[in-house]
Amino acid sequence: MAPSQFVQSSICEPPDVPRDFRTRRAVLPCPDRLFTGNHLAQETLEKTTCDLCDEYPSLVQVAEPLFRSYGGLSRFSGRISTIRCREDNSRFRELIVQDGSGRVIVMDGGGSLRRALVGDQLAAIALSNKWQGIVVHGAVRDAEALANLPLGVFALGLCPMRPANAGAGDQGITVQFAGISFEPGHYLYADQNGIVVAPHALS
Repeated sequence: MAPSQFVQSSICEPPDVPRDFRTRRAVLPCPDRLFTGNHLAQETLEKTTCDLCDEYPSLVQVAEPLFRSYGGLSRFSGRISTIRCREDNSRFRELIVQDGSGRVIVMDGGGSLRRALVGDQLAAIALSNKWQGIVVHGAVRDAEALANLPLGVFALGLCPMRPANAGAGDQGITVQFAGISFEPGHYLYADQNGIVVAPHALS
């Protein structure tokens, strides 16, 4: 194989992800492609979730503190797009190729830590399509690479095992975990203090 070509991984990941032929790792997209979407969501990034809870105590829902930050950004916000799956990330693969400007993905993996639903390659695709962040009620993997991506990634924990890709799961439905509901079109705000959800963008 010529050095200018990328090596395709043998694991179950999309074949068109640019890869470094020496390390077989995903080639990370440019950081300035992040946060180019909904301006109200971006402006609210200047406020912490604590600020939002103080200003809108009767409006926001606060998720139980179950999640850890694994991405290179620990603060993000945007309009919610939802997925429900368990140990199968087929719906996630379909969603991340869409324009994610001003949007975040909330994935209900049933809390399973047996297989990782997100890894560095798919996270890089999400970033290249301008997604603001991902919340996974389940596991992720490739911790070192995720930490170098300028993308918000919150999850319950880590697991090195790849997921299935059998077409299971649903998109665009209300999901419930961590003591709250996540509805498509509502807004999510996340930082080191936690995750809050509101029915509309908060100024």
